Amino acid sequence: MDKAIQIGSKIQAEINGLAKEIIIVEPQNVDPETGRISELSPIGSALIGHESGDRFQIKLGQRKYLLHIKKVI
Repeated sequence: MDKAIQIGSKIQAEINGLAKEIIIVEPQNVDPETGRISELSPIGSALIGHESGDRFQIKLGQRKYLLHIKKVI
């Protein structure tokens, strides 16, 4: 069974087809340049609980994002 995404998870994902490495962190540890996003951010909170292989879409304002979780480390 794959690990569910939680605070501290490192994720290899595609967002709108672009490969990204993301680490879910607490708000005080955010650093977008190194891929550290808050669990309270719209994308961070959407990732929580998902597992490798999941595909889903979120809408932020007028923009839609298709997320594909490749691997949870």
